Amino acid sequence: MNLSYRNPSLLNLYYRLPKFAREVFAALYSLKARNQRFGKAFHDQMRLLQENEKLPRAERERRQVSDLKATLRYAYEHVPYYRSLFDQSGFQPDALESLADLRKIPVLERETVRSKNAELHSTAFTGPKFSHRTSGTTGTTLGFTLSEEANQRHYGCVWHHYGWVGMRRGDRLATFGGHPLAHPDRQKPPFWLYDAVENELYFSVQHISPKNAPYYIEQLLRFKPVVVRGIPSFLNLIAQYMIDGGVTYKPRGVFTYSETLLDRQRRALEQAFDCTAYNFYSNGERTGHVLQCGHGRLHVLTETGVIEILRADGSPAAAGEVGELVMTNMINRAMPLIRYRIGDTGILAREEQCPCGRETPILESLTGRTNDFVVTEDGRRIRPVGVFMGTPMVKAAQFVQEQAGSVVVKIVPREGFGADDRRKVAEELDAELGHSIRYQIEIVDELPFGANGKLQHIISKIPS
Repeated sequence: MNLSYRNPSLLNLYYRLPKFAREVFAALYSLKARNQRFGKAFHDQMRLLQENEKLPRAERERRQVSDLKATLRYAYEHVPYYRSLFDQSGFQPDALESLADLRKIPVLERETVRSKNAELHSTAFTGPKFSHRTSGTTGTTLGFTLSEEANQRHYGCVWHHYGWVGMRRGDRLATFGGHPLAHPDRQKPPFWLYDAVENELYFSVQHISPKNAPYYIEQLLRFKPVVVRGIPSFLNLIAQYMIDGGVTYKPRGVFTYSETLLDRQRRALEQAFDCTAYNFYSNGERTGHVLQCGHGRLHVLTETGVIEILRADGSPAAAGEVGELVMTNMINRAMPLIRYRIGDTGILAREEQCPCGRETPILESLTGRTNDFVVTEDGRRIRPVGVFMGTPMVKAAQFVQEQAGSVVVKIVPREGFGADDRRKVAEELDAELGHSIRYQIEIVDELPFGANGKLQHIISKIPS
């Protein structure tokens, strides 16, 4: 539930509603979201992925090249940015013969998506679509347009993954995500919200603490979900509290998303839940999907996009060598993103075969966000992903925390940033953090990059 992601006024109104009214709100939101997620394209994608499960590698790549060529041809004919780019670089979509030919197209940077946003939209697309925002490594947001079909195909990938453990829509699902379910200052349960439409129990990750952990565990055991899913950092906290309390619960699977699943987190999840933990990788731009199987291999879905792993000089990284992910979306005709630098890194696996029998490209590892949270005085962890969603005048931002309960928010403003923008930032911080974390806003000219050349959204000196 994104609450217009996340409008502070709507959030404050929502927080004041009684529990029953919030559950009605959740049901109404789900009914609306169902149309965007679970229509014809969702079922088509589920069927396609099931049919392709055991597709031989050569045939899989042939189909991927064919789909890619169609995407590039569409982009040239209907997207002004790509028509100009292809003409300037001498690239002809119909001349594409292999995935390697894609490297003839320049890489698309996030700042280009921001500055050339209108030119990246299709002039021919007339189907259902909606605006979406995603946060990135700079801590700020990027706006783009998703077709309803692309969104449904994305959720087809999600539920195809759950299907690997026998999960079906309508089965009980427990989610530990970033949804704003209760005011950050709330001191007593419920810290969860039931969605009757999807039979899903959402748990607030902002209120997990030693004091509240027994309430979470009791509610989880009472609900008896078929699958547990969520952000690794917070699922790991619940798992640790379960282990410390000698509690186990066995769903069919635990699925993680939004952050890198670390090995120590995986061990804790599999001990507490007595089942396999599966990592799911995608992004708000819907430029690619990677699904982890029961043997621990990371399988790239070739039906939705192309994932390249590149060295700093733009050449392909060798198997076993870390490189930057550059991704091409093949399912979003409203706003195709071709060779888009997402900001994450990965390693192509040395092995080409998986014991599960799926003949897809295999990744050895993926690295995206890790430990993206700030800590309150009472030990709760808050993931401030919603901050700056409504403030496009923020060019980059960083949270710096040296002690629990307080944080410095450093902001690099865009030209024209004024008092109203600063007020909006403060409103979003208040809505996201409540009174649980004191904050100080600092306007700076630039932010330092880490040793990996990336800007850390959160710098924390608090032991994890």
